[in-house]
Amino acid sequence: MFVSRPRLLAIDDLQTVLTTLKKVADELGYQVEATQDPEKFKDLTTSFMPDLILMDVIMPEQDGLELLRHLASNEISTPIILISDYDEQLLNTVAKIGSALGLNVRAVQKPIGPSAWRTLLTGDGRPKRGE
Repeated sequence: MFVSRPRLLAIDDLQTVLTTLKKVADELGYQVEATQDPEKFKDLTTSFMPDLILMDVIMPEQDGLELLRHLASNEISTPIILISDYDEQLLNTVAKIGSALGLNVRAVQKPIGPSAWRTLLTGDGRPKRGE
């Protein structure tokens, strides 16, 4: 039986966040695609077929709400973790909108260090991929 690694797709405007996340996720056995580019992110949602999506809510070129609408219009059922260092109420409101769009969304407040990433990525909701 061949078991492939779970796939994580992440978008954030801060490269430091993506670098830390990628390092931790690699250590945990994830195959990771991380980008700051909204158009690349959109393409990867279908070509990479992630098992988990991690998205910043506030980005300069395109905000998380626009990306959630894109995911919903493409009927993406992948679990989504929204992150932000902005107001927690705003983060939770965007998560509620995502849920109302039919997406599987949860929200996590930044900052998130390596230990918190490990906890987040190894929790009960960790996706498994097997063939």
